Amino acid sequence: MNVLSKEKIVESISLRPNISHVDKDLIYDLVQDAINDLRDMLHYEENEDLPKTFESTVKNYVLAAINRIGAEGVSSQSFSGISFNFRDTLSDTDMRKIKAKRRFP
Repeated sequence: MNVLSKEKIVESISLRPNISHVDKDLIYDLVQDAINDLRDMLHYEENEDLPKTFESTVKNYVLAAINRIGAEGVSSQSFSGISFNFRDTLSDTDMRKIKAKRRFP
């Protein structure tokens, strides 16, 4: 079947550098949030599976959410000349993918 697998996404995210400290239950929760948000954007029903083509979009969404933990509401920071900018939106590539597959109600 060619649908998203939460378990595979969580395992893949867990392999990323600097993610080993993140609790798997939190990753599962963030994956579910990402899937729910994508369903809303794509006009899928609550019980509909998303196509596997959105696996990378879910991963990107979750990784961005993990990076924002503890910095919610901050758009940028600077420490001793080093600045950090936080994205609050998906990448242009992910948005193009969503727009291309979006259903219209």
